[in-house]
Amino acid sequence: MTKIQIEKGVPIPEDTGQGRPQLSKYGFHELEFEVNDSILVKDYKLVKAFLSHTYTRAKRSNSGHKFLSRKVGDNQWRIWRVKWPKKHTIFLMGGVVVLVAMSTMMIT
Repeated sequence: MTKIQIEKGVPIPEDTGQGRPQLSKYGFHELEFEVNDSILVKDYKLVKAFLSHTYTRAKRSNSGHKFLSRKVGDNQWRIWRVKWPKKHTIFLMGGVVVLVAMSTMMIT
């Protein structure tokens, strides 16, 4: 068995910036969307990358930003920033999960 010793008082070296992940290969972090703004993307790989980036960013910052994508033509997708209802209630009604948001009801 390898013996590991705890050492006290060892200073932490300055951060050189090495090993940090790049912000975004595509520059998504520079986009500032308002609700109902959209972009047109002609490569589905970019759609997946954008949605993954924004989901991770929203989870980390707890911003609540939500995005929605739809195919709008041959090899064309549009991505919108949407307003998502913050207040909602989920309950079980007759074996069906019901989501009540604002004054609308969706059965899922």
